[in-house]
Amino acid sequence: MEKAQKDDQLLAGLGYKQEFKRAFSPLEVFGIAFSIIGIFPSLATTLTFSLPNGGPVSLVWGVRMPWGFLG
Repeated sequence: MEKAQKDDQLLAGLGYKQEFKRAFSPLEVFGIAFSIIGIFPSLATTLTFSLPNGGPVSLVWGVRMPWGFLG
């Protein structure tokens, strides 16, 4: 028996149906695009302020400190 068939049977036994949603609403597409596009300005801002005001050390600690607070 194939692995995919075993997986289908296992999911059916748990009461689930294997499916993958491929239709996204315009709001969902906008949200994904907005979050991806937002990465570039944030990197530019980080480099613009950290490199002239402290060099590579401030860049490294400017990334690690927020990760410590968020993680």
